[in-house]
Amino acid sequence: MAVHQTINIAYHYTSIDIFLKMLNGVKDNLIFFHGSYISYMNDPTEFKYGFNFVHKLLEPIENELLVQRDDRLSLIWNTDDIREQHIDMLTETFQLPFVVCFSNHKDFLPQWEMYGDRGKGVSLGFDVQNYCKVYKTKDGQKILDMTKYNDKEPHALRVSYRNICNRPFIKSALYSMYKNYLEEIKTCRDKEAKCKLQLDVLHSIAFYLSALIKHKAYSYESETRILLSRSKYNDVLFKTNNKGQIVPYINIAIDLKRLKKIVIGPCCCEYDTTKMMIGARLKQLNHKDVKILRSQIPYR
Repeated sequence: MAVHQTINIAYHYTSIDIFLKMLNGVKDNLIFFHGSYISYMNDPTEFKYGFNFVHKLLEPIENELLVQRDDRLSLIWNTDDIREQHIDMLTETFQLPFVVCFSNHKDFLPQWEMYGDRGKGVSLGFDVQNYCKVYKTKDGQKILDMTKYNDKEPHALRVSYRNICNRPFIKSALYSMYKNYLEEIKTCRDKEAKCKLQLDVLHSIAFYLSALIKHKAYSYESETRILLSRSKYNDVLFKTNNKGQIVPYINIAIDLKRLKKIVIGPCCCEYDTTKMMIGARLKQLNHKDVKILRSQIPYR
């Protein structure tokens, strides 16, 4: 299985106004992010692109594992219509992931322009490595075992850009999920139980792996994502984005102590005052161990 890249600090770009609202909403030492529904993000091919890519990987793995025809998951998704219907069903019932996006770049001009209030915002560096459930093999390799995941817990994972990076990781994660499925299917006593298991496994595959594959045109973002499922249908809230579109979201809580660095954007004209005020608000919240830095990018 492939070695998984360890994530340390990942950066969320936003405006100062939104950041202050987040700080004002801190409760029980938790800071809340709006986790946007994956079907309503900037990339119009979001999720479907990864979903179709994952489907193409299923059959080679089944051939390698000598999976019998009746147990093959690829046959359930064997036509474009079936795959589209599956995605539509998951979309309409809010069963796809809600996502908080981070970049592995802490001070990156395209991110400032797109998400950091055109350079007037902040880049928030969070320690997300503990969200990554990494396990060691007998020979000491670090792997990510997708079979141990619970979609009710947040997980930070690197995005793979097709034909660019992490393709072996996607294959190895899918392989581990498939092997686990083959063990579980042995315990199914009837057709109904088998069908339920197959749909549950397909949902897990879709939920995690499809959300982690994007078109290579977006590779410059070097994205890390925190994924979470809604607990209840009524947990889903709604807002409008800067284009006036309605976007479903859920509140995703992160321990404020995970905030380790703040980079103030290159177009912030009152750096010293901004740094002082942010520092004062963090002290009020009893969180003093944050490095507040200035962007090193010359930009106006």
